[in-house]
Amino acid sequence: MLQVYSDPFVMNFIERYSLWLLITLQILVWGLIAPAFHTALPLDVAELMTLSGEGVIANYKHPNLPGLLLDLFIGITGKVEAVYLLSQLSIVVAYIAIYLLSREFIGKQKALVATLLTSSIFYYHWPTPEFNHNVLQMPLWAMATLVVWRAVSTQKLFYWFALGVIAGAMVWSKYSAGILLLWVFIWLLVTPAGRSSFKGIGPWLTGILFLVIAWPQVSYLIDSDFLPIHYAQDRASSGGIADSVSFIAAQLADHLFFVILLIVGGLVGRSALVAKAARLADKTTFLWLVVVAPVVMVALLPVIAGMGLKPMWGTPMFNFCGLVVLYFLGGRITDARARRIILGALLLLPLVGVLYAVQHIYRADMSDKPMRTLWPQAEIARELRSAYQSETGSQIKIVAATDWLGGLITSSGGKKLRVRIDADLVKSPWVSDNDISEDGVLVAWLAGQALSASMSDFIESKGFKLSDAKRRAFIWHPSKADKPIQIEYIAIPPSINK
Repeated sequence: MLQVYSDPFVMNFIERYSLWLLITLQILVWGLIAPAFHTALPLDVAELMTLSGEGVIANYKHPNLPGLLLDLFIGITGKVEAVYLLSQLSIVVAYIAIYLLSREFIGKQKALVATLLTSSIFYYHWPTPEFNHNVLQMPLWAMATLVVWRAVSTQKLFYWFALGVIAGAMVWSKYSAGILLLWVFIWLLVTPAGRSSFKGIGPWLTGILFLVIAWPQVSYLIDSDFLPIHYAQDRASSGGIADSVSFIAAQLADHLFFVILLIVGGLVGRSALVAKAARLADKTTFLWLVVVAPVVMVALLPVIAGMGLKPMWGTPMFNFCGLVVLYFLGGRITDARARRIILGALLLLPLVGVLYAVQHIYRADMSDKPMRTLWPQAEIARELRSAYQSETGSQIKIVAATDWLGGLITSSGGKKLRVRIDADLVKSPWVSDNDISEDGVLVAWLAGQALSASMSDFIESKGFKLSDAKRRAFIWHPSKADKPIQIEYIAIPPSINK
């Protein structure tokens, strides 16, 4: 590293192409190498697969833009594994938006440093092989922040149009997107430039596009009696000051490498504060209201609304941490310090990737239970599909299981299956009782796991008992042959003659 750092040609090359190097490493490490150690899909990807092909716009948990995009990528590539590329492309788009906005606020060099700093935050590496609503929110939040700034500062219709489309897409990704949109609207109302925008057609075009795109989601919420909202409330804790402190502590922990890079880069200390003359009022207000305020609002939500938080709910809110730090506290930045941070961030990314691989390789030495990405998915799907056909004489078409197990079975071993999550018609209304009567169903669950009431009631309604279940054992690692994954199932044949 010292040799590289002392070579002017190499360092000039790294600095000049740092953004492209970051993008390349992101795709290579987290889109190709890290998933190579998986023997099963990540949890949230398996869950998305339970909705695949159903044309679902939302389910009892979330809107389904991630699932629809995954279907598109599978349709193009023919492979479920395309999800890993989709996830990293999402992160890459976020990086580009971060860099473009940062360049307008703090110049090219600091913008590169800000983007590389942001890449060190936990949300941008370790969880990214698991494509889900949080990952998709990151580029959408970043792009929305970029285009609203440009819409107001340039008053070009293109950016107002883009803002309407992106804002609508945000609602199709996760309903919590409303937090950012609320603060964007507040910023438009309280700043002179924002208010003057309403004299033109731009904001009105944005509003119309947003309503048109978001309306199906609004309609779903009303028709489902706000089922996803109730789901979020059920998952949340009771709230209070302790919950706010816990959420903030988790976010600080997720910024550990970020802080280390600041220290290594020499940006912490006296003279860090940027001179007020270099900070323009309109940019400062924008950062406080559109970038910082959503984080503060969410952190205080347990106190204000009495509703607890999950740490991962903060995922899209830290896109511009590097920008905020360098805008307010970048006074110590020099060419040498900038290069130190850039090099550190580029080395950090593959280093974390190695730790991710090591965790998978040595999991059996550390635990009797596999991570979900180490389940023998192909064997599970093949064995259960085969068992259904041999016991009923019919081709399997429908699975009733948890979203995790159902997702594994449907996305491997042959033709994609339909999934009734937890055998619950409320959770999967697109798989009707008539469909099940006509095609039959494989009911499967993890042995020893308490069945949901919907699963138990469903089995009984089909004339079966839990004691009718058969069991299959699956070895996930040779050294753990005595600790297999055990799955119970009941093969229910079609009850309607075709």
